[in-house]
Amino acid sequence: MFRTLKIWQKLALVAVVMAIPLGVLIVLFVQSRNEQINSARSELTTLDYENSLRRLLEMLPKHRDLMNSVLGGDMSKMGLAESAARKVDEAFAETSRFDEAQKLTPPDRFNALKTRWTELKAQARNLQAKDCFNRHTQLANDVIEHMRFVADRG
Repeated sequence: MFRTLKIWQKLALVAVVMAIPLGVLIVLFVQSRNEQINSARSELTTLDYENSLRRLLEMLPKHRDLMNSVLGGDMSKMGLAESAARKVDEAFAETSRFDEAQKLTPPDRFNALKTRWTELKAQARNLQAKDCFNRHTQLANDVIEHMRFVADRG
């Protein structure tokens, strides 16, 4: 059969035979690159979420220290403590919006942190200084643990 074909037909057949593996290689290469791009996008999304958690983590110790001063008797820092509490609320709101949009963690995991912050903020003026300090520190440690959880999954 091959002997009866004209030269241009033989060349066309060889070209088709060579094009098949080349086409397969191109498809595999493009799929590999798309997987790498999707992985990089996922990592960037996780890093953005981690940055919002970091801002939250920066504000919690500030509020803790100011509330410790207020509970220790320095009422002049009450305004600063309230301002810090608002900044923590803003950081929680920003992180919450990001968490809801990206679905990086189970909803109950981050909501538990928000609930604990809301309870702590409401009770902070009625707590002993040491207890308030410890609860703030525990919440900050739990935010760090949440950051680890997100980083491990991302």
